[in-house]
Amino acid sequence: MNELIKQTLANLGLMAIGGVSSFLAAKYWFWKSFETHEQSQRDLDLYKLTSKVYELEKQLALVGAQVLPISAAYQAVLVKELTHFHTPEMDALLDKLLQFHVITDEEMNRLKVLLIERENSINGEITEEERDAARILPIVAKRAKLAMSIVNDLKLQVLTVVPEPPLSSFRKK
Repeated sequence: MNELIKQTLANLGLMAIGGVSSFLAAKYWFWKSFETHEQSQRDLDLYKLTSKVYELEKQLALVGAQVLPISAAYQAVLVKELTHFHTPEMDALLDKLLQFHVITDEEMNRLKVLLIERENSINGEITEEERDAARILPIVAKRAKLAMSIVNDLKLQVLTVVPEPPLSSFRKK
């Protein structure tokens, strides 16, 4: 009987050791997978944040490349409407007007004279819309020049933020 008790106690001891070791192994692998999941989530968050930063950099670069005051864009529309093949002097001056800081004050005065002639032309070659464009172009050109000088004085800088790579990329897999 003594032998039977020893075997029963030995079996119970082995079962207890097996149960404890199984519990500890399960707990270890659970926490190991939990840490891996947390690291994966941090890597995913970092990737999303980095993607947003790159997208914002692209948008900022696009905005910086396309800063054009509305008055300058409207001036370009008026110039297109007033450009004709049979008026080479005015066309050359209008072309210079579109290139800011190229047209001189004397050329601008000459362009104003030509625009007044175009506005007062009664030979039926120009429409009422073109007449209106000739009337308002000098005013719009003045405002566009002022707006472009303000835009040129702005100092826009694009800062690039390069995040460090996630630590998981350095871990041995």
